[in-house]
Amino acid sequence: MLQAIITPTVLKRRSCEPVLEIDNEAAYRAETALMSSDLCGLYSPDRPEVEKFIQRIFMQAYGANVRNFMPKILCLRDTQRHLRAVAGMRYAEKEDLFLERYLDKPVEDVIASHAGVAVFRHGIVEIGNLAVEDPLYTRLLMAVLGRYFYSTDAEWLVFSALPVVINAVARMKHSMLVLGNASLDCISPEERADWGSYYQHRPKVVALRRHNCSSMKD
Repeated sequence: MLQAIITPTVLKRRSCEPVLEIDNEAAYRAETALMSSDLCGLYSPDRPEVEKFIQRIFMQAYGANVRNFMPKILCLRDTQRHLRAVAGMRYAEKEDLFLERYLDKPVEDVIASHAGVAVFRHGIVEIGNLAVEDPLYTRLLMAVLGRYFYSTDAEWLVFSALPVVINAVARMKHSMLVLGNASLDCISPEERADWGSYYQHRPKVVALRRHNCSSMKD
């Protein structure tokens, strides 16, 4: 998918962001108060830097060699413009989602069967390539993601999540639908070696509905 360069925007952290359990709240506030966010498209000049950041974090955490990148990536930077955390986004109405390989039906049908409501593909956004240099930045990344999510017409966020991420979202009192397991068996044999130990952590495919994560935008 072609993607134009997106002009960076600055989003200051607000005091009413979702509460995640952090050992030192003062350290969090001092570290993140002046951080900024921007969107990186396929042809943004900082795209190589962002992709290398994702590869480095996944290699350090899981011994994984990431080769698949989301078309649009939300980036958090410190005052020196150093990358600290990123999360990619892919729109279901424009292309197949990476996580659909784990499902036996289109993602909108799977969500609908779990939620008991009509679900439309144009309202689904996939989150992936989530890489955080330090857990300290997870809270801010979730808040900025929430604000971006609420600036769109999307109704559902879907992503493959490890237990640590699922627990973090649950602590923010957001209800999730677990759509199934993200199984290594669904990855082609030639790709499996690239994932290192990632699948040993038992990732799940989950969905969050817009009205169930309202505190992420505040």
